Amino acid sequence: MNAKQIVKQKTRQSKVLSSRDYRKRTSSGIASLRERVFPGSVKKGTRRPRVAAVKDMDKDETETSELDVILEACKKIDDGREKIKQLEDSNEKLKDSNEKLKDSNEKLKDSYKKLEDYIKKLEDRNKTLEDNIKVLDVDYAAADRRGVDNYSWLFENLESDEVRA
Repeated sequence: MNAKQIVKQKTRQSKVLSSRDYRKRTSSGIASLRERVFPGSVKKGTRRPRVAAVKDMDKDETETSELDVILEACKKIDDGREKIKQLEDSNEKLKDSNEKLKDSNEKLKDSYKKLEDYIKKLEDRNKTLEDNIKVLDVDYAAADRRGVDNYSWLFENLESDEVRA
């Protein structure tokens, strides 16, 4: 095709399209109806004359048979069931991990409580040791005034019942 023919063809097509738009005509027929019922079932640009459409109805590749539609729907249903099964499996895994997390949380709470008890015991022991240090300081000062040897005094107090452990 040369340039003149291409231009003529394009102008013809545009005239046809503009007149069709002007008259507000829409396609009517089997292919149009099929396209409305099953969107995407009719390929664009495969319009045939009416006689050919009637004669070769079984050979028409643009048609979507009811069986194809049913098979497609069954395939989508199977895919949906598979996704549901996957979601249920992942839900079960999440439940299991949630239970494990709850158990570990309980263990952490128990160990935290044990640590608090241990800290309290250490604080009590520290207080007792501070009290003992105060008693020893008083006894040490008294012994120092008396002129007693420091080390012998310490061993005497450790053996006696006056020093609390």
